[in-house]
Amino acid sequence: MDELLNALKNLNAKVDRLGSVIRVVGGRLVGGYVMINGSISSQYISALLYLAPLTEGGIEVNIKPPIKSRPYIDATINVLRDFSISAERSEDMIYVSGSQEFRAVNEEFVIPGDYSLAAYYIALSALVGVDLRITNLSKSKAIESEYVFIKYAREVGVEVEEYEDSVMVKGSSVKELKPLSINLGDSPDIVMPLALLLARAHGKSRILGVSHLVYKESNRLRGGVANVLKCLGGAGVSIDETNGVIEIEGVNEIRGGGCEIDALNDHRIVMMGVIGALSAREPVTIINWEGISKSWPTFIWDIERLGAEVRILNSP
Repeated sequence: MDELLNALKNLNAKVDRLGSVIRVVGGRLVGGYVMINGSISSQYISALLYLAPLTEGGIEVNIKPPIKSRPYIDATINVLRDFSISAERSEDMIYVSGSQEFRAVNEEFVIPGDYSLAAYYIALSALVGVDLRITNLSKSKAIESEYVFIKYAREVGVEVEEYEDSVMVKGSSVKELKPLSINLGDSPDIVMPLALLLARAHGKSRILGVSHLVYKESNRLRGGVANVLKCLGGAGVSIDETNGVIEIEGVNEIRGGGCEIDALNDHRIVMMGVIGALSAREPVTIINWEGISKSWPTFIWDIERLGAEVRILNSP
């Protein structure tokens, strides 16, 4: 969070941090110029862009390359424009003028289905060999860096049929999966479900450009991909955090389980752990799973509706 907090301080916002506690004192903000590192999190940039119209003079954001997750920055600008906010972009600079009012351009604003969450259903279908239709997915409204999971799933050997507002995953037709070497610098939210598929691919896969995963709700390289795949057994995994490289030596069958995964209250580690566990031979215990409420509060119950056996231990 330091990158964002320092940017806010440069705008004379009254913010400070003591350990895990952040204090923000409301007040008038004039706006101004900030430079922010683009390699850590696009969410910091989105936060500044959403703040800018509420300042008096606007904010000019200069993004220092390399820029990760660029499509999410584009999506933020599109949302601003959907709510009548003027935003100008030139290369790595974005200017949003101040004293603007958020007003919806259209009476109805449709929030599209989330392809990065649907990716876990696609992985589930392929790993356990069941056909699954996923609804409320529209390619025309998708963020490209999330929609691209469909492309990669097909490349590894998963049959996916697309319709106007849904996809049909033919998990029952999956045979041997193929390895991939890809750069997911703009697609951090599909790394974990794709890693599950690659753990089943015969041969070595490489995921590049994902050093920014260490700055998410947890260190998703070490605490997520490495720990979950280790628990599931069989697949070999090597993590280079500095350069953001994941190497996975896949196997034809996930044979592990019988272990415990600490999800670190990170919603995406919970999803990866649960989907991976459903394809393992032995039961898996997942602790610190409550963070799933951030993006998919009904995830556990939705999985149960598909026939999964899930028990919540030590619940009141």
